Amino acid sequence: MATVTRVLPWRRSAAPVHTEIQGVVDRYKARWPRSSSELLVRAYETANAAHEGQRRKSGEAYILHPVAVASVVAEMGLDDVSIAAALLHDAVEDTSAELADIQREFGHDVAALVDGVTKLDRVRFATCLLYTSDAADEEDSVDLGGRRII
Repeated sequence: MATVTRVLPWRRSAAPVHTEIQGVVDRYKARWPRSSSELLVRAYETANAAHEGQRRKSGEAYILHPVAVASVVAEMGLDDVSIAAALLHDAVEDTSAELADIQREFGHDVAALVDGVTKLDRVRFATCLLYTSDAADEEDSVDLGGRRII
């Protein structure tokens, strides 16, 4: 008898979601309701394992930072690849995880985003665009004492 290698969409079970990333998954699903959260769960599990035992100066588990970044990215409405990269962004810098491992496990797109984020500290910005007009969109700006960064 032949082995079935595909599962009908309505019979697929969702990957179990860890409570630490439930909010991230909820934000993602609000924007992408028909998409699977499986990539997010795998990225979290990989990042959590990579950061196992690491603590911030405050004493909290290091994984809380990548989860917080992923939450912001999910709130922005970005896709699962971007959120996975947010979860994994410190794994290459701060653990023994290699970029090649990320690429093998998560694909070129996630690895390229992780690699790009790890290089951001080397970028030097010569200028910052400041607007002082009240016409600037309030949602897309940051108030800095009368000046807005858009």
